[in-house]
Amino acid sequence: MMKLTRFLTVASLLIPIAMPTIPSVGAVSSIEEAWEIRESTLEVTETEALANSDEILEEIAATLQEDNDSMLAGSAYTTFEIYTGAETSLADMDIEFLYDDNQLLNSAIGRFKDSDGETTSMTQSLVFSKAYDPNTMYIQNSEEGPWEAQEVPDPDDFSMDPDYFALVTGVEAILAGAVSGDYDVDIYETDESYILHTTDPNVSITDIFGEQYSISFEGITEDDLDKQVLLALDKETNYIDAIFLDMTGILSMHVQTILEDHNEFDEEHFTSFLNDLE
Repeated sequence: MMKLTRFLTVASLLIPIAMPTIPSVGAVSSIEEAWEIRESTLEVTETEALANSDEILEEIAATLQEDNDSMLAGSAYTTFEIYTGAETSLADMDIEFLYDDNQLLNSAIGRFKDSDGETTSMTQSLVFSKAYDPNTMYIQNSEEGPWEAQEVPDPDDFSMDPDYFALVTGVEAILAGAVSGDYDVDIYETDESYILHTTDPNVSITDIFGEQYSISFEGITEDDLDKQVLLALDKETNYIDAIFLDMTGILSMHVQTILEDHNEFDEEHFTSFLNDLE
């Protein structure tokens, strides 16, 4: 299966082509901006949790999956940070995406970057649209490098991590644990969002979100680390606005996904960009 991830690799015949530069995706486009949103969201948890939190958690859990079946497009900015004391690893990825009615990835415009905090080791951009050409994606392997076409043998196998609907399943698992009493989850609110917060050690971040963020450990286990999960859901739609995952102790690992532009894109948004090739 071909995946859009921060570890995206290109391993087939590439054909150089001309193409415009990808514009910034969404309002959030840097790790610093993502941290600002994280900190402002975390500040909400310093207020008093909702008195009827159990009732609200049950209501959200009951409709989350169905409500999010209609969330087929948006932009996502994801950062992945690991600090071990001796080594720093940073990755960020911003993507505009469109799913079809079967929740398969229809189109994507994305940009990926890895660094050690000082030097960027990899920058890659990608554009794909089934409506434009279901068997070709276009890749740029450096900020100034040429664009190249790569074959997509089976467009139905084309996917991205983190996948939005897999994240919904993860949020659903947190809610299920809260409703059952297995997890201690507090809920807060702003004018637009419900904020779910837990530091419960029983919550397994690797089991719930590990596959989507390629989280794994060697030499230690998740139980050796302090954990925090912070989720923001739109109060009106139940769409995911943000996910913040923290594991700290022997190392520090922070994952952040900010979601914007819910259902703001259609096929023309992606094909018009690709039409500039002609």
